Amino acid sequence: MDRSVKNALYKCSTKGLIQLLNDPKYANNPARQYQDMINYIARHEMYGGKTKGELFEMIHVARNELLAQYGEKRKDNKEKLPYDNFGNVSPRDAQRIKNFLRDPSTAAMNEFAALGNVNLAANGEDEEEKEYLRRLQINAQMLSKQVEVMADTQNTHFKGSEARTDILTRLEKKMPEEDENALDSLKKANGNFFTRLFRRPSQEYKAFEQSFKQFRQTESVLSGNVEDLEKKTTAYLKHLMPNFKYAKDMKKEEMLSALPKGQRARASFAMDVLDSIRENKEAKPYVDNVENAINGRPIKEIEKAPAQADPAKQQEFQNEIAANIEEPKVEEVKNEVKAEPEKVEEKQAEANNEIAN
Repeated sequence: MDRSVKNALYKCSTKGLIQLLNDPKYANNPARQYQDMINYIARHEMYGGKTKGELFEMIHVARNELLAQYGEKRKDNKEKLPYDNFGNVSPRDAQRIKNFLRDPSTAAMNEFAALGNVNLAANGEDEEEKEYLRRLQINAQMLSKQVEVMADTQNTHFKGSEARTDILTRLEKKMPEEDENALDSLKKANGNFFTRLFRRPSQEYKAFEQSFKQFRQTESVLSGNVEDLEKKTTAYLKHLMPNFKYAKDMKKEEMLSALPKGQRARASFAMDVLDSIRENKEAKPYVDNVENAINGRPIKEIEKAPAQADPAKQQEFQNEIAANIEEPKVEEVKNEVKAEPEKVEEKQAEANNEIAN
């Protein structure tokens, strides 16, 4: 086994899990995606491995990311896909996925237990791979017991935190690959040690940074408070750009180019936060219907807003039409000069003269 491959197998992080779930190879293979997800989380705190992230955080991130993906497919697909159908999967795998979406902790506990009871090492091609699979199997058994003991306590932190988890996951996808998490990206946006030491951040930035940190902490009073985060983020961007108004297709690069380099990185991060909030709100009705379907609750009909015409494209279309239309030729109208009708009185006078003469 190549050393880089071996090192990758022993790593486990929330960001790595998000990247795994978004690998294009799973686009038409949800069953394989689900099993690889379980195997990945089963590495958590494995002997000889390197773990970054909390176990229950990973479990709930995985659950929300799957929900978001199933919701997005129904949002973007023109055909009406059944909300409780996950694609080309067997009834057994479909039930496993449903169980995980309904109750991720209990499902993870059962999945880890099943993984621990399978002789994975028999599938290894060489000794290093067999050793890895043996460790994974033992670790899965330990995690199953850990989840069973801690589930009731830990689940309280994540109850009602779907928006928080989904927005942070969407934000993670926008961050540089080398950053450990979004908070690490924000720290880098603040500059190096000396920049942070001598910079005097504005009150608006302080409020935004504090709101973001509290938003992502499960034990914070403002944990998952979307309204507060959106308000403070917008206020900070208005501080930098007084005319700032968030829009889905706003010209970010053009707006950022007008800012000094230091402010540019922080403003870009703030815009990514607002983008993640918008994406969450747009997908929520579809995600809710996936949850409703797998739990046997009624589906809520979703009315799609009519597509708005792009002003720039509309103007371009009008200009193109105007350029192709030929102006009508105006033919010169010749005015015929008609003799002015003689007055009745003049004619009568001429007749009298002729008689008199």
